[in-house]
Amino acid sequence: MNANTPSDSFLESKLAAFVRSYVQASRDNDPSQDEALRWTCSALEWLLEGLLRGSEGWRGWVDGVYPATDMLPDSVNVISAVELDLRGSALWGESARGPFWMEPFFASVRISETDDEIVSYHVMFADAARGLGTVPHGKHLRKTDWFFPTEWLFTFSKPQRDSR
Repeated sequence: MNANTPSDSFLESKLAAFVRSYVQASRDNDPSQDEALRWTCSALEWLLEGLLRGSEGWRGWVDGVYPATDMLPDSVNVISAVELDLRGSALWGESARGPFWMEPFFASVRISETDDEIVSYHVMFADAARGLGTVPHGKHLRKTDWFFPTEWLFTFSKPQRDSR
């Protein structure tokens, strides 16, 4: 994803706003935190899709990002007022008719303290040892280690700029 295109700036701004909303709602134990998390996951889905586009070995489209809240109590971890980690799965398909697959997913997002801007992110997708398309959508996952690949197939980062 080219960080200089207007649509990318808009997407990052929306993701930052959704992260801010989720962090605030979770800190306040606000009932709206589930909805804020859905919006955050939706923005992460679009970010992942854009990052994967044109990557060697990628042949599909992302159709959802889901935290592993049913298996990992800390799958969504608020690090601070401006940072969160999310671990779970990403659903993807080879075409609109499928087949559809699940891959492990991890994202860490840090936002600006004052603006709806992404300061940095790390996004990881798919287990390099398994490769793509080995876990069909709908398969019941039984082991939590599935969410913790030793090596990720795709990794993307937007490093934090020096403020000096």
